[in-house]
Amino acid sequence: MATIEEAADSFTTSYASAMQSGSTTSLQDCASRLASHYGPSFTSFTLGHVMEMGNSSQALKMVEDHLKRFNASGLGYDIAMTERRIEILSAGSALCHITWQIKPRPESGLEGWKWTNCYGFRRDGNGEGKGWWEFVVSDQEYEQLMGRLPGFMGTQI
Repeated sequence: MATIEEAADSFTTSYASAMQSGSTTSLQDCASRLASHYGPSFTSFTLGHVMEMGNSSQALKMVEDHLKRFNASGLGYDIAMTERRIEILSAGSALCHITWQIKPRPESGLEGWKWTNCYGFRRDGNGEGKGWWEFVVSDQEYEQLMGRLPGFMGTQI
């Protein structure tokens, strides 16, 4: 049986692979792969806003809309993990700090940048399951986006 650190690290790598699939698959496939990592009560905390997803179809819709907004804003979603740090909380949970880097489309006129999101990883009660994200704190992502594209959240998708 994998330790919680090994499980969290493997899950983080799987999530990063799903994000990078956007460069080789459709937006819908990338969104589906990403959303499959979210637990049934996944919650996003962003700059004081809280968004809860009650089920997998809501998670998929939220992820698709987020990727569509990246596309419609001209950024695209060539996003890759550059660093990760795992903090063990218990035998069944860990904080996973993932640093992402975006390479915007040339026509956006923007240079690439990095940000770090903190994800809460949870493994099932017996410690043998794959696990899931319980939450994300994505303040840096949105601070960076809004600093470069103040109208990002209003982008028509």
